[in-house]
Amino acid sequence: MKKIKIIFIIIILISLVWIFDLFKSNKSLEKSFEKTKIKINNKEINSYVVDNPITRAKGLSIFNSLNENEGMIFLFSDKSTPKKIGIWMQGMKFDIDIIWIRNNKIVHIEKNAPYPRNLIVKSYYPEELADAVLEVNSGFVDKNNIKINDYVDY
Repeated sequence: MKKIKIIFIIIILISLVWIFDLFKSNKSLEKSFEKTKIKINNKEINSYVVDNPITRAKGLSIFNSLNENEGMIFLFSDKSTPKKIGIWMQGMKFDIDIIWIRNNKIVHIEKNAPYPRNLIVKSYYPEELADAVLEVNSGFVDKNNIKINDYVDY
């Protein structure tokens, strides 16, 4: 019985160290993002810049939430070849609005994309080709009257 208690305590300690390390690595990853200001309809968005496969895969999943007027812009290196860029919600902890952009114009919007509340992870695809994607808090698009064909300055 004493051995079982010791093993149980060791498992708990290892789990706590693992959770702390995961939290610390996410916080350091968050600080490693470059930030930029994006403007849509004179509304300024402080945005994390994602421009490589590793940070694209993580995306906003490292955050528990975003501040108001904060977002994440996914940039793709070959702007001359737009594509149907899929966005998945793996690991997300909050709902978002997703804005697809081509040549600095909004081409598609997905409002209020819910984070996964069960094991089913949904992906979202635009109807049009895009070369960048902006993710913002859910409700941001409606609150700021953002529409398809609006100009995006970044």
